[in-house]
Amino acid sequence: MSDRQSLKAEYVTTVRRPGIEYLNPAVERSPFRVQQGNAALRSSRQQGLYLIYMYMGRRLTLNLAPAVKWSRDGIGPVLTTQGDVHYQTYGNVIDHRRLQLEGYLQWRPWDKTTVAVNANLGQDRYENGQLALHDGQSGLRLSRFSGFIYGYVKGLPLEKCQELGNLTGAVNTTAPGGTGAFRTREDVERTAWERFGKTLE
Repeated sequence: MSDRQSLKAEYVTTVRRPGIEYLNPAVERSPFRVQQGNAALRSSRQQGLYLIYMYMGRRLTLNLAPAVKWSRDGIGPVLTTQGDVHYQTYGNVIDHRRLQLEGYLQWRPWDKTTVAVNANLGQDRYENGQLALHDGQSGLRLSRFSGFIYGYVKGLPLEKCQELGNLTGAVNTTAPGGTGAFRTREDVERTAWERFGKTLE
């Protein structure tokens, strides 16, 4: 562009191989949970497009780098239930999108004064169509929101995880569509308390 300015575009791709904890086919069993790895997992590939702008002046240096990253085969949990038993394995089921803006500014308003700002803004979206609970007796499917998984990730006892799963299943029936009752966390908490007298904690 000029001696002080530059602009370039980059395309980057990275490969992430599954670790042994995802591949291990050994079965772990408890009264309410069965978990095993998936030896058929593939490596996932993340791709990214970057636009990098640089300006270097006598008193001002500015760098801006907007980017978009995506992956359609990330590794994530695959969950099902049969009766009271929850089954977990892993699959290439994560769809990830990230928009980000990285920036750096250094400004010298006076000879002995320097102002520097370094910023990174980003928005991530993860989708896992396989993150669901299936109940063969009722046909209930909770997609993208699972009270059981919420409790499990927080390290709660399995009994409490099951209670949260039952609660979110009840909340799910209060609005049409598979996710109509789960617009925001605040909506879920309000419905759980007002309709069923329970909380998510």
